[in-house]
Amino acid sequence: MKTPTLAIGACALLLSACGATSSKSIETQKQTALWHVCIVENAKAGLPQWSHNLATSLKKHNISSTIIRNPQTPELQSESCRFTLRYNVITPNGLPNTLRRASIRMVENTDQGRATVGALNFKLRGQHRQYIQNPNLQAQTDALVDELLASRSKQKENRP
Repeated sequence: MKTPTLAIGACALLLSACGATSSKSIETQKQTALWHVCIVENAKAGLPQWSHNLATSLKKHNISSTIIRNPQTPELQSESCRFTLRYNVITPNGLPNTLRRASIRMVENTDQGRATVGALNFKLRGQHRQYIQNPNLQAQTDALVDELLASRSKQKENRP
């Protein structure tokens, strides 16, 4: 009797392989306007070039992006940067192609101010062993962006 219970528990852990510890997917109504994102590169992050991985993941959702290296640039206030994405990551020692922790925040800039439209916090846990055994930073990034844009993926599935 204990064996099936253990098997079911193990399957549940495997199915949640890249689940965020907390997330707020971007609302469907906001996603219809989401065609371009300005990614603010975080030079202080454990992996500053992660902005390129994020850009690649967004492109898979038909979202173009611009990487902003200077967070003080006036370009962030322009119409082309209606949506900005900021991040912070920590990588495990000796595993530069694996995320140990990550936080992503998508903000919409409007005339009324700025509002967070999506956020995600991720922490590498035991069920994420595949990223330690076979490091693949892009696959891990894709999974996180998929979760951030969860309702966008559902919209694509529901199209005729």
